[in-house]
Amino acid sequence: SIETLTQTNALKLLSKVRGLEKEETAEAVFIKVPPPILELPREKPPPEEQPLSKWEKFRLKKGLGRRRKRSRMVYEPTVDDWVPRWGPYSAKKIQEKQEPVLESKNGEDPFEKKSIEKQQNKLQQQKAKLQNELDQKKAVDKKLKIAKSSTAALETPQKKRKIPRNDSTPAEEKQHNLAILSQISKKSKNK
Repeated sequence: SIETLTQTNALKLLSKVRGLEKEETAEAVFIKVPPPILELPREKPPPEEQPLSKWEKFRLKKGLGRRRKRSRMVYEPTVDDWVPRWGPYSAKKIQEKQEPVLESKNGEDPFEKKSIEKQQNKLQQQKAKLQNELDQKKAVDKKLKIAKSSTAALETPQKKRKIPRNDSTPAEEKQHNLAILSQISKKSKNK
């Protein structure tokens, strides 16, 4: 009967499960199930692993972590509040206002020193900007040179083909097509 068949199958299943590896913990006993034998077919093949980009290779080589987006707001303990990282009400501006008295060391003027540092930073930024623009121009020139040398169409003008007008007669169109066919056949014979 169905009941006895179900009972024997359930007992067989339990005996198989008991024969597998067990892992005991304080809370319970876990049974390690073997990996499945049946593999279901996929409509499309699984995606291939993408090769690492230059930046990812460099990051792994140097041991750098993942890039995280810097938040716009930053906590400023002097104000005991969150303030923008940049702009007129930024943490930097607040710290400048908080520091009204500056010590002069070795007879140097601290305000003049700060202004000189600002000017140097500005000059460095301008120098870097000009260098980047120069590098971009060189890259564009190089690509343009490659494009010019790779296409012969830029050097020599192409021959214009005579295309029959729409108002031509069927006889003229037939004659034109025969002329094209003879040119093609001549080319194929020469090869």
